[in-house]
Amino acid sequence: MSDTTVTKKATAFLVLAFAVSWTSLILSWLGGRRDIPSAQIAFFIAVLGPPLAAVSCSLAFDRGARLEALGLRFRLNAWCLWALLIAIALVTLNIVVITTFSTHELVSVEGMLHQLADLQHQEYSDTQSYFVMMAGHAGLTLLGNIILYTFTEEIGWRGYLYHLWRPFGFWRTSIATGLIWGVWHWPMIYLFGLNYPDHRLIGLAIFPISTVLMATIMTLVRDRGRSVLPTGILHGALNTLALLTIAAVDHPLFPWDAVGIGYFTALAIGALIVALFLRA
Repeated sequence: MSDTTVTKKATAFLVLAFAVSWTSLILSWLGGRRDIPSAQIAFFIAVLGPPLAAVSCSLAFDRGARLEALGLRFRLNAWCLWALLIAIALVTLNIVVITTFSTHELVSVEGMLHQLADLQHQEYSDTQSYFVMMAGHAGLTLLGNIILYTFTEEIGWRGYLYHLWRPFGFWRTSIATGLIWGVWHWPMIYLFGLNYPDHRLIGLAIFPISTVLMATIMTLVRDRGRSVLPTGILHGALNTLALLTIAAVDHPLFPWDAVGIGYFTALAIGALIVALFLRA
């Protein structure tokens, strides 16, 4: 595939993906929906931007190799399990960094359940029944997130864009995809306060750095897993377990204290391990 062809396909994909996602969010904000709960339909449409663009471009440009271009040739292998383990390791490392280098401390299991109930505005009864309920809820949420991210964002970033850019090298692909991935979130951050409700402008700069670090790990998982399924598992598991990080420490504030720094540090260490793994 020539550089001109790659540029043509990538430009078409990015223009369409951003047009669908950003238009939905901006119109919702202009319509008076200024917070995430009131703009859920707009967020859902925005998440569909990358897969719609990927499928449209594969239909237009990749006749005979569309599933391959989208990363949808699923092959169950050990990297589906590794993806889940990597998500658990990142969350665990986050908690270790927080409790080691800050005044935050781990709370008891009962304290964590209390905080989960408060975060979700739920009534807390006894420890055992609430733990069973939350375990079932977490399992269903994990499955739902894996399906959601595999067939939405991952088809775009680690499917079609990976297909176009991976021949240019591991690090170029990871950095470029990570930056695009982060910038794609800008309207969510600035207009609706996603992750950075009190520091939106700073969030515009910080978030793409975190997605570049995460994209490094994602590219490795995509390489080894040979489809978007393992990256969807990693993406879905990380988002599912993120709430546990906040609930596991006392008086958490996100993201501008140790909780946010811990997550950033965990991603940086993960990216460093990937670099060492590739070098070895």
